[in-house]
Amino acid sequence: MPVNNPPAGGHSIIAFPARDFISADGYKDAAKVDVFVIHNGNIASSAKDIVPQGTTGLVEVNHPGGGCWVGNTPWLQPGDIVRTVAKDASGTPINADETTVANVTAERPIKTAADTVVVHGTATAPGGGQLPSDQIEQRLVTSTANSFTVNGKRQIRASVAVGSEGTLSYDSPTSTRWTATYKGLSADDVTRALGAESRGIWLGAVPAAGFELTIFENGDAVSGGPGAPCTAPAAPRPQVSLGATSLDFTNGSTKSVTIKNTGSGTQALRVDRAYIAGADPGSFQITKNACDGATIPAGSTCTVNVTYNTADGAAKTASLNVADNTNIVGFQSVALNGAGTTASPTPTPTPTPAPAPGTGVAPKFTLSPSPVGFGTVTSNTTKTSTVSVKNSGTVGFTVTPGTPSSTAFQVAGSTCTGTLAPGKSCNITVSFKPAAAQFYNGTLDVVGDNAGTKTTVTLSMTGTGK
Repeated sequence: MPVNNPPAGGHSIIAFPARDFISADGYKDAAKVDVFVIHNGNIASSAKDIVPQGTTGLVEVNHPGGGCWVGNTPWLQPGDIVRTVAKDASGTPINADETTVANVTAERPIKTAADTVVVHGTATAPGGGQLPSDQIEQRLVTSTANSFTVNGKRQIRASVAVGSEGTLSYDSPTSTRWTATYKGLSADDVTRALGAESRGIWLGAVPAAGFELTIFENGDAVSGGPGAPCTAPAAPRPQVSLGATSLDFTNGSTKSVTIKNTGSGTQALRVDRAYIAGADPGSFQITKNACDGATIPAGSTCTVNVTYNTADGAAKTASLNVADNTNIVGFQSVALNGAGTTASPTPTPTPTPAPAPGTGVAPKFTLSPSPVGFGTVTSNTTKTSTVSVKNSGTVGFTVTPGTPSSTAFQVAGSTCTGTLAPGKSCNITVSFKPAAAQFYNGTLDVVGDNAGTKTTVTLSMTGTGK
């Protein structure tokens, strides 16, 4: 029997990989429908003899009111094929349709201005490169009792289409990372957006037809594995355990979060990146990151450090989030709560002589890129990366790179000689040379010294040997 890809004859298939959930519609012409997930050419799971419901012939798997996976609940991944086989009353197949799960993701919303929220995500075509921009869309979805005032609906959308509430574009002509931007929102809608479920959507090869979709969901009510009333155990997959659910900061403090792969079997956790989202992302900074780009075997960990600074003295909130390849624990987020500062009345100080220029002032500088991910490198070969050191403060200082914590990483060169003046930059070249086919992570402390007053900024580096 020929298989329609995309679905035909008024049929449609939607894959929800974050919930291992399939919704197919338009099967009122069938008595029963079988649903299969095909992974690397093999049937990973199936749900058979589902009776289409309603006037349109709705067929769902791993969702209340629908059918359930048999054997195990599949780990639905990009590239998997979802196939439906429609049967007549005698059980004879009469039609087969399929869609391929697309590689789309969406991160948590970030407030970037009083009236602006952005969402980052990825959209990668089979074999690499960008999916066509007219095939992707971002949505922010609220509860039924909390509609957006901008349109009176539960959701706002960002895409390249005219009429969307937001815009969406790739970050560069070659990048598979995109950014959705919602501007001109009311204060209430900004709050709604920050608490909404974030979705990255592939609209199908023929976007206007709606025959196939992949909907990636990111929200606190989303999780993979069996969904009630279904009970088939989840197929082996990575699983994230965070070392904290929330962190409380005082001004200037730094705290660590451990990310652990507690999944079953041998499935590795692949971390795309850790990032700050929420209402006040500018007050929290990731100052050490051994997780971005890392492949974490089952039972292993990586660590992210977050530092808090409130410039205006007001209390701040945000969240540390993890974008990775697992979906069983759903929303992977640590709430960040920064305390405000209150100035105590003090007597008028006795004038003292002004200090010499720069004396006692700590250097202030940034590293870019930070962290550095070398990706996969052939064993015993060397790959280099250039890190810019920029003086973002008001005094000059000397720059000294230390010794990397892992011998797989080295300082290969530096233009940071003499005094680095305010607003100026210099470069440090770091290298990665893996000795074996395994994952490596390391750190490099870069020290800025202004006449004995020092600041240390730590650069995290990761790479995998092959």
